[in-house]
Amino acid sequence: YRRGNFNGTWDDLICDALLSEREADIALSPGFRWGASLIPGADITREDIFNATAMSYPNAYRTEMTGEMLHIIMEDVAD
Repeated sequence: YRRGNFNGTWDDLICDALLSEREADIALSPGFRWGASLIPGADITREDIFNATAMSYPNAYRTEMTGEMLHIIMEDVAD
């Protein structure tokens, strides 16, 4: 299981997918901290993704945002 709060491999995978599919400049992830670890080199299955992303607010949004708004969000998350 993941122990850290930020920059996990699932977060990287999800953010990379959002950047690619949503044509976004940045992508943010809440920091997934659950789900079974995968063996390096193993295929990622649909079930693995469902297990890693089962959460209360699963929607992904794309929105215009100012630098000031992004700063406020990042400060709030870090608080």
